[in-house]
Amino acid sequence: MKSIEEIYKSAWDYALYKADGKIVITVMFYGQIDYPRSFFVRNDELNPDLSTLKHLSDKIRNNYDAYL
Repeated sequence: MKSIEEIYKSAWDYALYKADGKIVITVMFYGQIDYPRSFFVRNDELNPDLSTLKHLSDKIRNNYDAYL
């Protein structure tokens, strides 16, 4: 069974998880239907400063194709 641990959550924006030793960010997308999408976070994107995570979630939301 896979281990998933929530590290930090910003309601209706993003959530950060640790899953099997990898860091995952789940970002909310808005439209007629709100839906989440999850992405692995690279080591160079990871920073303990939470404002960096807000910036990363906005960057993913505004440039989704670059993170596919």
